[in-house]
Amino acid sequence: MRGEEARRLIHSLDGLGVHYGFEQSFKALPGLLLGNRFLAGFNKDSVRQGLAEKMATLCRALDMPESQMGEFIRGLPEANIILFGYEQGERESVYKAYLEFGHAFERIFREHPPNRSPFLIHRGFKWDVADKIRHTTAHYMCHPHGSVEDLLRRLSDVFYGGTPGMPFDIVRGLVELASARMRPDEFLYLEVAEEGNARLSFDVNMYRANLRVSELYPFLMAMCRYFSVPLADFHRLYESSRDLIFGHVSGGVDRHGREFLTVYYGVKGSTR
Repeated sequence: MRGEEARRLIHSLDGLGVHYGFEQSFKALPGLLLGNRFLAGFNKDSVRQGLAEKMATLCRALDMPESQMGEFIRGLPEANIILFGYEQGERESVYKAYLEFGHAFERIFREHPPNRSPFLIHRGFKWDVADKIRHTTAHYMCHPHGSVEDLLRRLSDVFYGGTPGMPFDIVRGLVELASARMRPDEFLYLEVAEEGNARLSFDVNMYRANLRVSELYPFLMAMCRYFSVPLADFHRLYESSRDLIFGHVSGGVDRHGREFLTVYYGVKGSTR
């Protein structure tokens, strides 16, 4: 990862002495591709003693706003996975801390129901690296679905007005590609909103398909054409990620009101 801020986060995580999963991503915006972005997550139980104190120390090392840190620490007992992230933007860079409530997912999907209500699966705390006064909290709601068609129908209706065309066709293509290797109930579909800004987005997790990034190439090229991304920038990121495992795609509108697509990938597929 490039930059002092990214290295500071990695150094802080390494200091915990726990194994963490590592996920990178690239984000396409009109005329722009951002690639210095990552998430690192670990099981809460892997921190054997003093979890709250260790998390507070890490958060302070990243200059997390005190109000957010208090909420983050208070949420630890309910979470099973903790994640930290960094993203370098074209104007500002952001640190992120997440609580994942995977037990809720397991409990609800063990139930029998055909009608499951949406539920909170992640809470994300995000702050500007250079000015922590600029911060927000994101809420990630999991929307259970009965079929891949139901998932795509909701995604299309909520984010793309229910009409075919780009960039929905790219997302649909990725989901249909993954559906050849996954059961419908293995897709994880989230909708995301952030407090105090325009962010309204979706995320479709497809790690269980164990697709290589290289298998997405036609869809990634379509993404570049739609967003007018410089192909040299894309291929520089693609060549370093082509053999890694595609994880999920997100899209919609970002906190500045811009349409986007983000592709996430890691070294390993899902173990969920």
